[in-house]
Amino acid sequence: MATGNTIAMSVFLCAIYIGISAGLINFNKYLMHQERFPFAMVLTTGHMIITWMCSITLYIIAPSLFPTMGKALENKLRITKYFMPLSLLFAVGVVLSNQAYMYCSVAFLQFMKQGNVVIVFLLSCAMGSQTCNRLKSTIVLWIVIGCCMAVTGELHFVFIGFAIQLVSQSAECGKNIAQEWVLSGSDLKLDPLTYNTFMAPACLLVLSVGNYFTFSSEVPARLAIWWPYLLPNALMAFALNVTISMLIKTTSAMGFALAGVVKDMVIVTASCVIFGDHLAMEQIIGFSVSTCGIFMWSYCKIQADSLMVLKASRFLGMEEPENSTKLEKAIEEEVQPLMSRKALEKEDP
Repeated sequence: MATGNTIAMSVFLCAIYIGISAGLINFNKYLMHQERFPFAMVLTTGHMIITWMCSITLYIIAPSLFPTMGKALENKLRITKYFMPLSLLFAVGVVLSNQAYMYCSVAFLQFMKQGNVVIVFLLSCAMGSQTCNRLKSTIVLWIVIGCCMAVTGELHFVFIGFAIQLVSQSAECGKNIAQEWVLSGSDLKLDPLTYNTFMAPACLLVLSVGNYFTFSSEVPARLAIWWPYLLPNALMAFALNVTISMLIKTTSAMGFALAGVVKDMVIVTASCVIFGDHLAMEQIIGFSVSTCGIFMWSYCKIQADSLMVLKASRFLGMEEPENSTKLEKAIEEEVQPLMSRKALEKEDP
């Protein structure tokens, strides 16, 4: 079971993640305007260059912050096998996410991102880090209904923006599941800074191919004008990448997806205030329904033996655990990162 220190650290990291992510998303939306710097591939490349430079600089100054760097350097070939597919998923997710800002409002995109919980849940079940039952499936369906209401209520729906964002989310969720395994499930168990030190150059290789086919002659001139904005934007991206790695390692890919819902609430509110985005009543209701479903999921995780959870389980025809020991074992099994039930049974003395 999670200790008090682990819970406190998770809450702290969630707060940092929400603050940085909300700021960076609105910053990216500002830069991606047609009159400023509408080059998603180059913007993401800048993020990775700064992330790599900052990681190397930190390693030179304070190598103690990279406790698994030695192990990673000894396993370069394995690291390469892990990070090439990871970098491809990361690049696709981030580039398309930035590209979607040119077609859709920030609020609409955040409504769509609530569906990450469902995607991550299904992938986690397939990988063995989550177990599926009727209660969880019902809550996931609850969240899906809310997301559908929020998305279909968009006043200025643009299908190309919707499609780009959907592909972006699928890639991002796949990356998060794989990242959870590299950080917690594999025998390497890389620390967040070491992870980002290897992730950045791998992403740059993928992005170099994308830049070759999409590079615009306007980029140099726009860089000369907007670099005072692009530099702090890239530094924020570095801070966000490290925070995400720490959050996934401390909680799980599913915990990270749930933290994203609170972030969505902050971003939607900021989007309405900063960019003047208008929400339809159907979107507000759908967002509220989905958010309630997320909090119900969180409550079931935190208070799994509460009367409300037990009644809900009984209502759905689920068998209740015979004693608290079995219940605690089931909860513990579910939070083990990317380990199947059979693997856990082998570890049980």
